[in-house]
Amino acid sequence: KMSFLRKKLSLRRSSSSSSSTRNISRFSTTSDVDLDRISLHSMSSLAGDMNKPWSETVSKKQISKMSTMERKRQQVLYELFTTEKAYIRDLVVIKNLFRKSVILDNCCSDDEVSTLFGNLDDLHAVNGELYEQLRVRREKGIFSNIGDIFISLLKEAKFDVYIKFCAGQTRAIELYELLNRTNQQFNVTMRACEQKVEESGGFNLTAFLLKGMQRLLKYQPLLSQVLKSTSKEELEYRQLEKAIELMNKVAFKVNEKVRESELERRLPMLETLVVADMLRPWVGRPKFDTSFSNDPNRKLLQEGPLKFVRPLLSDERKFLDTYVILLSDLLLVTHEKEGKYHLKDTKDVVSVIKVTNITDIQTEITPVSRERTTFHIEVSAPSRLTHPAPTSVSQLVKDSPRPVVRDAEKRHFRFEADNPTQLKSWVVNLFRARDVMAKQNSEVRRKKHNSFALPDDEFAVTLLVSTCVENDSSSDEEVVMSMKQNMPDWEISFETADDMSGVKLVETTRHVRVVQGEEGLGMTLIGCNPVTIQEVDPDGSAYACGLRAGDAIRAVDGQDCIGLSHEEVVSLIRSCLLDQRKEWNPITAPLEPVPYIAESEIMEAAITRGYVCWLCACVRIHVCVCQSFWKMTAHGFVFLFAL
Repeated sequence: KMSFLRKKLSLRRSSSSSSSTRNISRFSTTSDVDLDRISLHSMSSLAGDMNKPWSETVSKKQISKMSTMERKRQQVLYELFTTEKAYIRDLVVIKNLFRKSVILDNCCSDDEVSTLFGNLDDLHAVNGELYEQLRVRREKGIFSNIGDIFISLLKEAKFDVYIKFCAGQTRAIELYELLNRTNQQFNVTMRACEQKVEESGGFNLTAFLLKGMQRLLKYQPLLSQVLKSTSKEELEYRQLEKAIELMNKVAFKVNEKVRESELERRLPMLETLVVADMLRPWVGRPKFDTSFSNDPNRKLLQEGPLKFVRPLLSDERKFLDTYVILLSDLLLVTHEKEGKYHLKDTKDVVSVIKVTNITDIQTEITPVSRERTTFHIEVSAPSRLTHPAPTSVSQLVKDSPRPVVRDAEKRHFRFEADNPTQLKSWVVNLFRARDVMAKQNSEVRRKKHNSFALPDDEFAVTLLVSTCVENDSSSDEEVVMSMKQNMPDWEISFETADDMSGVKLVETTRHVRVVQGEEGLGMTLIGCNPVTIQEVDPDGSAYACGLRAGDAIRAVDGQDCIGLSHEEVVSLIRSCLLDQRKEWNPITAPLEPVPYIAESEIMEAAITRGYVCWLCACVRIHVCVCQSFWKMTAHGFVFLFAL
């Protein structure tokens, strides 16, 4: 070990004094001095007590004073400490042996060096800090509380550096194998590093790169063993529980990132494997494009074999072997043949299913195995117009026919997985794909229906609306900030309630540009002076613009409508949609407060209106009866005169 240190020290001196070597400062961090001190301390102490059992590092007198649980706890902590020392030594070997040799021999480009070693210095810094804090907590071979060390590092997201390092492992290993085959100088350098047995132990670079993921996944079981040997009444027990929870979250994020990285590299390969020449042709169907990577938002979520359950009237289940590919926007049901995945529509199978058309996902228990291994999806085809909508403003008259929409066709498909774990993975990813597409569609609608957007080929109207919200707990500043996040650049005023409860009414006034969609504006109005929004369709344009139930309409395209009746406001909105005004002037005069109407007045007005309606109905019935009587009298006189 000391000879290895001498070699390292001489190599560092020669590399710093030589002016002909490449500058390697671009791969260092700001804490290189501390990291080198930690590394040298770790490596020099490895020969001392790393291979010793814990009982030989502590006096027998101290061991005799400990309980059985405390002895087990100290043994696990000693294992955590020594394995951390060994892991830091491995990081030093990667940094000072493999990476430095590659840079000094100039056998790789800068991008290749970055791909091979990633953010190695960040890992060295984090684990060096962890080791130093563990070493400080060790006094005469006895460890004190270590749960708070992991909590502080995890809350500061320092272990998140493993996300980038582990996500690039597969790419680094593939590049290593490629350079070994095609770059002779790189091959010679790697063989020379492997022959230094005292440093590398005879292992190649790939074996060292895999230790990052292995070490990260080792923390959770070690901390769990420490937790088992800790009393539940101590503070450390709760700290260890929190540390294990945070470490599991980091491990989950790392696994997800590694999985996403592998699927991202797999997506371009599928372009050459998916064959779409066997799709059933029909009128209006565009040619299916297998260039999946052309869409930057498209991602591969999962792929694998599934058994398609053919729909039969009998209880017998017949299967069809399929290879299913789930993208973020498409579900492809293919048939594997000679290493290719063929898209072929049959009587029972639809090869290409849009994720947005999947309306329901359910799991079922398979009758044979009596396990939940079957999932069922309901696919709804898009609705079609049987009567075309008006194509110009001149066609939009009062008696224009509305487009007749045919009900969407629904089909049901069942797939059987090999085990419940595989079923869960498919169902989770299907729901994830639906959520991703719903989020993308909502963003598109939000951008398309911007409040102040003025599209040239769309019907739109600008509304001045006001909203009142009760504020009984937060301060005015907090309400202002929360309101401005959802409604930027809008007027906000505060009014204290009449009672002594301290409740404040927060009133926001803003202009909203509503674009008419296929189903109209997507809202219903009620009342007058002012006219308020009664209901908003969650999928309509009004909802996308930020309008909600209870909003009061103060102006339409710059025209004040506070004193107008309900019918006049509706007529004004319709005329604005037909006229397609491109210019509008917001109201600059101070807004008058919305008049307060007591509930008793509303009830009195409703009763009066009901009485008037009843009186009108009675008059109408009386007129009809009189008309019928006089008609019968006239007919009687005519009959008598005829006789």
